[in-house]
Amino acid sequence: MCRLSIAALWMTTFVVCALAQSEPSEMPSRALLSAPIVGHVTATTAMVWTASQEDPGGLRLQYRVKGEADATASHASVIVNVADHAWVVFTATGLEPGTTYLYRVRWTDEAADPFPDEEIDPWQAPSSDGRSGEFTTAPPSGQAGRFTVAVSSCMHYGKEPEQLSWRLMRSQQPSLHLLLGDIVYADTTDRNALWEHHLKQRAVVDFANLLRTTPTYAMWDDHDYGPNNSDGTAAGKEDSLRAFGEVWALPPLGTTDTPGVFYRFQWGDVEFFMLDGRYHRSPDKAPNDDAKRMLGDEQFAWLVEGLKQSTATFKVLASGSTLQASGADGWRLYDFARNRLYGAIMDNAIDGVMYLSGDVHASYIEVHETGGYPLVEVISSGIANGATHSFATLSFDTATADPTVRVRIIYGDGSVPEDRSFGLSAMSVGE
Repeated sequence: MCRLSIAALWMTTFVVCALAQSEPSEMPSRALLSAPIVGHVTATTAMVWTASQEDPGGLRLQYRVKGEADATASHASVIVNVADHAWVVFTATGLEPGTTYLYRVRWTDEAADPFPDEEIDPWQAPSSDGRSGEFTTAPPSGQAGRFTVAVSSCMHYGKEPEQLSWRLMRSQQPSLHLLLGDIVYADTTDRNALWEHHLKQRAVVDFANLLRTTPTYAMWDDHDYGPNNSDGTAAGKEDSLRAFGEVWALPPLGTTDTPGVFYRFQWGDVEFFMLDGRYHRSPDKAPNDDAKRMLGDEQFAWLVEGLKQSTATFKVLASGSTLQASGADGWRLYDFARNRLYGAIMDNAIDGVMYLSGDVHASYIEVHETGGYPLVEVISSGIANGATHSFATLSFDTATADPTVRVRIIYGDGSVPEDRSFGLSAMSVGE
């Protein structure tokens, strides 16, 4: 019996909430409001998000191993909650590690099997109905190996309607993609407006192509959280939190006792800590003293405990705010919070920490003195809102005697102004 004949018996779970009604003239009948998005992926599970103009209870996810054209595809059922917006998150379980699957979203009254072993062309629009894609599962947790992460932030569909750098990013064949905020420039906490902005950004063809084929992990920054340079005092931030959780397929956000969009996940033996620098943040203009917070005490304690528990070779911290580059809206205005972060890493002898950020509409590498080992920061910003249309890639190789990460800054014209490698041996507190 082939693998996917067995897989047809696998149970698959879904989270669904309902759909905002569009004018009939805006979308053809039975069209999706967004091409599918590959979200959180582990070695054995994968989440796929989409939104529909119709009741999403009629949607199913069909998937099978790529290259096994004769195999019977697995299907998943849907549990539906109907409200004022509608989306579905399919969570396929029982998958094989490091394996590529083709998928498509279909309606229950459409033919289920077979579907072609088609290649996903990064230079073309999605398939004619905009419903298909592929994903590759993660390696087993803790397994050493090689993979590439793409990092981006700051995209403005109003200013940059084509956003061709997404094609260039796909050509780098990243295993996963981190979005570090300013994904949309909504500048509001209004939930319906945030939904509208995200759907418009996902209508950008090359962005949609990336999302339907590459596991994407999102974090907000000020413009997709609230107004410019907004902080924990933003009115309506609970509505922003609700919207963000609705429009992405991510690991559980925040904790039972502490709201926010912070979360962690692992890919092989690299662990990622996605940090919410907005929901609990003190105002930028507050006195720069020991009462001023970037993450809030609860999120900070969550981070430190997670770093202490982590057995990953590299620990990657990711947030929209830069450590030093921005003098208007970053950690540079939060000396106590920044020094407390450095101190927690060094005092607890946590090796292999890196920091990723965005915000400043430029991409480059900075190395910071921390009182211990130099902390590498990769700033990746302005992929579709800035002069260079740039992004970064981090290629990890943890199977070598001295595990390394190669960082490349890539401009939209294909040039690579920075290409540097960093070894774990240089990211060690020592005895």
